[in-house]
Amino acid sequence: MLRDDISREAELQSLLQDERDRCSQYKQIYQTLKDKHAELQEELQSIYEQLKDAVAQNEQIKSSNESYIHHLQAKIKEQQGELNILKEKLQSHDPKKIQTAVLEEATKHYELKMKELHSEVDKLREQYNNLHFENAVLKCQFKSRESEYSRNLERMKLQHLAEVEQLQNKVETLEKEKSQPSDTYAVELKSAKRDILQLTSKLKVLQAECEELRAQNENQSLQMNSLNRTHSKQLADHMNNIRLLESEKSKLIMQKEVLEKELANCQEHRKTLNNELQVCRREIFSLRSKAEECEHKCRMLTTNLQVETEQWKAEKESEQEQLHDEIARLKAELRALKDSLAQEQQTMMTKEQDYQQNLITARQQFWKQINELNQEKDKLERKIKETESNRDQAVSQSNHELQSMQQKLQQSYALKMDLEKELV
Repeated sequence: MLRDDISREAELQSLLQDERDRCSQYKQIYQTLKDKHAELQEELQSIYEQLKDAVAQNEQIKSSNESYIHHLQAKIKEQQGELNILKEKLQSHDPKKIQTAVLEEATKHYELKMKELHSEVDKLREQYNNLHFENAVLKCQFKSRESEYSRNLERMKLQHLAEVEQLQNKVETLEKEKSQPSDTYAVELKSAKRDILQLTSKLKVLQAECEELRAQNENQSLQMNSLNRTHSKQLADHMNNIRLLESEKSKLIMQKEVLEKELANCQEHRKTLNNELQVCRREIFSLRSKAEECEHKCRMLTTNLQVETEQWKAEKESEQEQLHDEIARLKAELRALKDSLAQEQQTMMTKEQDYQQNLITARQQFWKQINELNQEKDKLERKIKETESNRDQAVSQSNHELQSMQQKLQQSYALKMDLEKELV
């Protein structure tokens, strides 16, 4: 019976030691998970800040591009007014000199504009390259941190296994020492027999408490597994959010490239319109020169006819009729040319109106996309707040349960000490 009681006591002590070791292991694992969760939250905050900076830079670039487009439109209107004024002045000045002066001024002005545009394009390329480089650096840092975390986990696992082996060796040595009876054991047998009944009752109470502690440990292990699952799910959600943010960043970069292409197309369209205006001017000058030549020819013919009127009256009448027909034909040609010029001007006006309408629709679509992005950003911030509140609640519950377990372990340890004193 005594040997059975001693073996039961040794089993109880080993169970208590195992439970203490498990509790310490659970505490260490929970602390490592807590530290890793804090590191991941810091990384998420840094990524969110970087994304906000990139969005702000993109908005600044878009606002600068819009202001530049408005500036160009105002300049186009000013140039159209200047062209109208110059057309009015052309009637009283030589067209060739004015044409050369206007061409020189226009070439200088557009060369300066082209230089400015090239410099702005170079700046935008540098900014884009810097952003691309920063993104690559951040990805490399994230991968290196993941590898460090996996290495630390493996190292911690090896340390825990070594500590468990050491504790098992210590328990075996303690059991061997307790199994060997001492010299004073025979003397104390008589007094121990009297206390056997009391000890058996106390041992039953301790066994019930141990069973309760086992059940509580099992509940704690289940709770820790659930916490680990929730943490893994939260980590997966965070990774998905990071991927979504990276995809949104790439979409914004693509939108930026599309806007740059649209600006280039607008500039090319403007160049084509300017070329068409120059062609129209040249045609107007050529038509005026032709009209002057025709008028000069008509004058010469009238003078020749006036000289020959005395000799050839019959021929004069026929020639006058032919000249009248030619004049009518030339006038009809002039009217047709004027009508064609008016039609071309109307087509130019319609093209400009279509271009303005396209710009308005593109701006509306751009603002709609910005509003959608802001709404998605608000949703993500709400989700992050909910996950943080859930995490705080889980941490508080686990701390409360650990405190209650420590109190119960202290009580069991005190009962064990009392039993050892009574046995002595």
